[in-house]
Amino acid sequence: MRGGLRCLRRALPAAALPQRRQRGFTLLELSIVLCIGSGFVLAMMLSVHAHMLELRALTMAKRYQAVQAAAQRYVQAHRMALQSLPADCSVPAWQAGGPRPPPGVVAMGGCALQLAASGRTVRVANGLQPGPEELRLLGLLDPGAGAGLALDHDARVYGPAFAGQPAAIAPLRLAVLVRKHCPGAACAGPGNLETLVYNLQPYLMEGGNWAFDRRDQVHRMFNELGDGAAMSQAQDQGRLLASGERFALDNPVQEVSGEGTPGIVALRSLAHTEFDEVWARRDGRSTITGDWDFGSRQVRGVSSLGAQNVQAQDLQLSGRADLNSAKVQSIEVQRLNPEHLRLPAAEVDQACDPSLSSVALEPASGRLLTCHSGTSLWRLP
Repeated sequence: MRGGLRCLRRALPAAALPQRRQRGFTLLELSIVLCIGSGFVLAMMLSVHAHMLELRALTMAKRYQAVQAAAQRYVQAHRMALQSLPADCSVPAWQAGGPRPPPGVVAMGGCALQLAASGRTVRVANGLQPGPEELRLLGLLDPGAGAGLALDHDARVYGPAFAGQPAAIAPLRLAVLVRKHCPGAACAGPGNLETLVYNLQPYLMEGGNWAFDRRDQVHRMFNELGDGAAMSQAQDQGRLLASGERFALDNPVQEVSGEGTPGIVALRSLAHTEFDEVWARRDGRSTITGDWDFGSRQVRGVSSLGAQNVQAQDLQLSGRADLNSAKVQSIEVQRLNPEHLRLPAAEVDQACDPSLSSVALEPASGRLLTCHSGTSLWRLP
C-alpha cells in the first residue's frame, strides 16, 4: 500500500493538485457569470415583450379613435338619411355560441342606403351598422387606418344568417353601431344619434405572462381611450360599464343566455345629446371633425377662448371686461349690454396702434377717443 502511494506521488507532478483546484474554481466563476447573464437576458426579454404588448394596446386604442372619428363624420354627413331608417336596423345580431336571428327588416334589405360620395354612389348594407370598408368607400376612413383586432381574442361569435345560409364567424375587426338615443321612454321628433365602436370578437382577459398579462393589456387600451369608453367583464353580467360606472350601455354582443359577452370594449360618442354631463366632453386626444350646434344651450366655465370669427346675437358681459388690447378678425354684435366695461386711458394726439387698440377714455373729460388708422393717434370720433 505504501509502495503504491510512493509510485503515485512520483507519477504526479508536484503542481498537479493545486492546478486541479484552480481549474475547479474557474468553472465555478464561469457558472456564476453564466447564471447572472442568463437572468439579465431573461429580464430584458420579458421587458421587451411587455413593451411590445403595451404598444399593441396603444395601437388598438388609436384604431378605435380613427374608426370613431369616421363614424362621427358619417353621422354628420348623412344624418337625415339615418334618421329615416327603422329602429330595428340598429339591433345587432352578434351572439357568442350560435347565430342570433336578425330583425325582419334587416333580412329584407330595408336598412340599406345608397349614399353619394365623391361623385359616385356607395351602397351601405345597413345604414345604422356601417362597416369599416364601407366607411372607406365613402371617403370617411383613411385607407391606411387599420380596423382589425390587434389584441388576443376568442373567435366564438357568430353573425346572422340570411336566406337559409348558415351563420359565419364574425370578422376580426371593429364594428360600428349607430342608434337613436333618447332621454325619456320615447323619442319626440328625430331624436339624437349615438355611435358605438366595438370589437366583434371578445378580447381574452386571462393568461399571458407574469410581467404583463392579457387583462393588463386590455385595461391599458381602455384607459387610453379616455371618456366615452366602456368595457364588459364577467363580474358585471357582461354589461358595458364606463370607468367609475359613470354610465352603462347595452352590450351589442350577447351570450346565448342573453347576458353580455365579457371582453367587449366600446367607444361611444353622442351627437346632439340631451345629457348635460356628456355634452361636448373632450379628453384632449380626440379632435373635432365637424361643425357643432349647441342648440341654444349655455356654455359656462371657459377659462380662455380663442376664435377667428365671433358672431353673437346677444353678447352680455356680466363681469368685468378689460379691453386694453383686442385683436379680432371679425366680430358681429347686434346688441351689447355690458354691466362693466373698462377702457384704457389715453390723451388726444397720443400715439396708438390701430391693430391692437380701437377705443379709449380721456380721464380728464370723460370723452371717448378712437385710434385713428391713418395717423396712428388718439382722436375724438
